[in-house]
Amino acid sequence: MGPYGTVVVKFDGDGSSGTCTEAQYGSYKTGTYYVSGNTLCYKLNGESVTTTIEIESGHRLAAGGGFYYHKRDNGDEQRNEANNNGKPHVPNDATKGIFSVGYSQQVSFAKGNLQYQASSGTWRFANNQWETMGQGNVNISANYSGWIDLFGWGTGNGPLNHSENNNDYSTFCDWGSYGMGDGWRTPTLEEWDYLFTGRSDAYNKYGAAIVNGVAGIVVLPDNWVLPSGLSFKHSFDYSQNTYDNASWSKMEEAGAVFKNI
Repeated sequence: MGPYGTVVVKFDGDGSSGTCTEAQYGSYKTGTYYVSGNTLCYKLNGESVTTTIEIESGHRLAAGGGFYYHKRDNGDEQRNEANNNGKPHVPNDATKGIFSVGYSQQVSFAKGNLQYQASSGTWRFANNQWETMGQGNVNISANYSGWIDLFGWGTGNGPLNHSENNNDYSTFCDWGSYGMGDGWRTPTLEEWDYLFTGRSDAYNKYGAAIVNGVAGIVVLPDNWVLPSGLSFKHSFDYSQNTYDNASWSKMEEAGAVFKNI
């Protein structure tokens, strides 16, 4: 399942004032900022709202620029979620790792596949990253009380849609944003490409793996530290990276994510 889309704001200048750029879902807005005491204030061009972010006592943005993060709620309401280390807020249903999916754009991934129960109209995330419904998806129906996790692309508001007619998919609705709300969405093609090829040391931060008996791909976060006693290789050979429940728990705690196939 896709990332939690935290708004990213890049502050340039000498660390006390200057220009800023806000990036969200591939769009950008520019503005200006200044630091007053322990409060950073910025305003985007064309907006009437000035956003404030409390920063650590005595801390200033590094000369030449720096990063702070916050998430914007629906409408004009603001909720600041920067912390003292300049890291984005990570929601409870996300793994701990932070992943760059574009210039000045970082995200978290859900803790497991998105699942849907048709009989109750309920969405949820799987408890474990390797969980998959597999053949259970063939039971898809309006009255099915089990869970499915295989949906037609863009059918978030119609998860039971499995038509082979392209005309039945004319209206795109993201699974994550419709089912889970609160900033969840599916990564774009460009974001996936940046994750696997564009970020720093991207080549060494993914590889085929077997986790708890399930085949898939492990993706490592930007700031990766391998847990003691474990190994990881960039490889397309699943047998090179094999983890049982206990060893994967350590990888997950360190921020790694697993995408089953």
